[in-house]
Amino acid sequence: AAHERCQLGLNCTYDLRHNLQQILRVMRPWYTPRQFKRLQQQVRSFPQLIDSHLTASPGAGFLYGVGPRDLMTQISEELCFYCSQRKSDLALMYSMDRTLGHINQILKNVCTMEQLASEAVPRDYSRHTSRFLTVWMFFLPFVLLDYGGFMPLVVGIV
Repeated sequence: AAHERCQLGLNCTYDLRHNLQQILRVMRPWYTPRQFKRLQQQVRSFPQLIDSHLTASPGAGFLYGVGPRDLMTQISEELCFYCSQRKSDLALMYSMDRTLGHINQILKNVCTMEQLASEAVPRDYSRHTSRFLTVWMFFLPFVLLDYGGFMPLVVGIV
């Protein structure tokens, strides 16, 4: 169970990174340099926002500023406003749809990461781990005595 949670967290992290990169890649041809620079700044601020959001450190939530969901909402609203101001171009609509899909996937990953961060480690796993570490620490000095040299002195001090 713990390995599965770890893998799920890693997959969410890789997926977040991929989707953020894809948003930049897809929208680069359409945005003006000023708009694209703003988009880059928003995307660069996302890792710090998600970190403070998941760890509940200062800077998380609406009390301290923009959260990860708010940032993605800002990006999608700016994208929709930009596309509504331009002449209907099929390629632009396709790019907008892809970008909104990436934003949707980012929001799903944020929900999954919140679930992982809020779930407690199961008691059985915690007990099993503590018992294993206790036994391991008990037998470690006996294993280290076989190495000779200064090792018996170090084991005796420990």
